[in-house]
Amino acid sequence: MPQSQSRRRIVVHGGFHKTGTSSIQAVLDQNGPLIWPHYALVLPGRIPDVLKAATFQSRIGDPFSLAEYAFRLQTFLGTLVLGRKRGLCISAEDLCGLIPGRNGQDGYTAAPELMATTARVLEEACGPTFDITFYLSLRRSEAWLRSTYVQNLRRSRLTMDMESYVDLLRPKVDLQHSAAEIAKAVAPHRVVATWLEDTSPLPLGPATPIVDLLGLPRATRKAMTAAGPRNASPSTEIVDQMLAMNRSGLDDDLLMARKLALWNKQTLEQRPPT
Repeated sequence: MPQSQSRRRIVVHGGFHKTGTSSIQAVLDQNGPLIWPHYALVLPGRIPDVLKAATFQSRIGDPFSLAEYAFRLQTFLGTLVLGRKRGLCISAEDLCGLIPGRNGQDGYTAAPELMATTARVLEEACGPTFDITFYLSLRRSEAWLRSTYVQNLRRSRLTMDMESYVDLLRPKVDLQHSAAEIAKAVAPHRVVATWLEDTSPLPLGPATPIVDLLGLPRATRKAMTAAGPRNASPSTEIVDQMLAMNRSGLDDDLLMARKLALWNKQTLEQRPPT
């Protein structure tokens, strides 16, 4: 749907996981004071209940869980004060559901319905004076599969080795196809999708396309600053250690504590000297 310059904008970055989302949200958060006069900014920390409902719906997939998601989103939107001029920017990858590879989740099959519900709730809450654009960040298959493996290894008790995980999920997840299905579901609203490999070198990194969609004033855009890399890939040694921990008899709390300590240690070691 063409975007009119006289209408306010809503930009929803709903996914996908491990496609530069942490870097995108870091840029938006870091430049929040510059964005605030023009847009209400909603990052994951503001909507935990909404995201919990979205991931639950992706696992359960019944009308009641979808209605719960719609209700929680509608309730949150009711707390926003946009005034007469501000738009809305939301960036939260769990809006597309639970990350594939965890708890039996093998794709983004729930994402089109979740995004269509998001569009409907936004239309009802914000009215006809807004243009809604959905932005999706993509990543090439092999890099994405390996990145989600590390994320799931870190956050769950995954005991499968990386190659087995990649072989299992490769035929089940196609981010480009999922984006096309979302575009059908939210029509006539616009969907923009870009590849992480193309956006990483841009001035604001993977956040550049979202900032472009916001159409901020030139002076505001010029004042914005990039954020450093987020969630750098761990070494093979760290991955092997986490896998061994997951396969051990450690209780869940101790397991998560030890993995967190290991992850924090490697993060500190990768941090450049000041």
